[in-house]
Amino acid sequence: MKRAVNIVVAGAILLALLGYMVTYTVRFNEAAIVTTFGNAGESSVINGPGEQDAGLHFKWPWPISQVARKYDTRLQVSENILEQQQLADNQTITLNTYIAWRISDPLKFYKRVGSRGAALEALNLRMQDARSAVGQYTFDQLTNSDPNQLMLDELEQELKRRIELELAQLDNGITVEDVGVKRLMLPAGVSEIVVARMRSERTRMAEEYRAVGQERSQTLRQEAESQRQLIESFAQSAATEIEAEGRRRAGEILARFAANEDFAIYLLQLQALEETLSRRTTFIIDTSMPPFNLLRGIPQPETQTQPPESSADADGGN
Repeated sequence: MKRAVNIVVAGAILLALLGYMVTYTVRFNEAAIVTTFGNAGESSVINGPGEQDAGLHFKWPWPISQVARKYDTRLQVSENILEQQQLADNQTITLNTYIAWRISDPLKFYKRVGSRGAALEALNLRMQDARSAVGQYTFDQLTNSDPNQLMLDELEQELKRRIELELAQLDNGITVEDVGVKRLMLPAGVSEIVVARMRSERTRMAEEYRAVGQERSQTLRQEAESQRQLIESFAQSAATEIEAEGRRRAGEILARFAANEDFAIYLLQLQALEETLSRRTTFIIDTSMPPFNLLRGIPQPETQTQPPESSADADGGN
């Protein structure tokens, strides 16, 4: 029984070793290079760009076939170390750049580059050579707040163009997708000078804006004062005219009232009575007080009648 168990275990181990020797897996983001007797051809690329061949695969056992390499075909980003560059205006800056690249041809990459480490080294060398283009620009062109004067995008395109030109000559299966400037700084000693100059420039601009604002404010105040005086003059003139008209009409009314004082008093009492009784209010009043005396009836003015003179008296007077 023990011997049978040992045979089963040994068979399982043998099958596992055999499976390991004749099978391999490729992930969806990988491309594998499977060599035959150490040689690689077009058929050696498994799950290359544009292919959907990931998963479990079979091969001949070593030394006939061997999975020589597996490459990540996704986009990869390589950063360069910080280096000082001199610009066209003799300004020194510290520059940090990056390269976004991918393996577009795994077979050429395997034959002419080999490993990812070798690819990074080659790309860094190409970037260092391409950085000479930085010397064609000035500091203001790379750090300007005005989009029309900023030429950072143009610099990045020039760096990419130079690197692509060298890679095209090497034809090593690497495609550069993007090249950019990650960080642009000034050396410590230069930074203090530049910051002081920028502070002075900003102070000067602030003074200019402040002077323009004060001048504008003074102009607005003068315009507002002129408008105020004009409105006051117009209002005063209109008020004088209205007051004169009121006095004239009051004089006319007083002259009419003076002709018949009793009738004027009667009208004023009647008006006061109308205004008082227009409200829904209960009054306990003395009807002998004006203007409530009108409620008892309008008094008739006393008239003195004189007998007509007789003709005899008239004649007698003659």
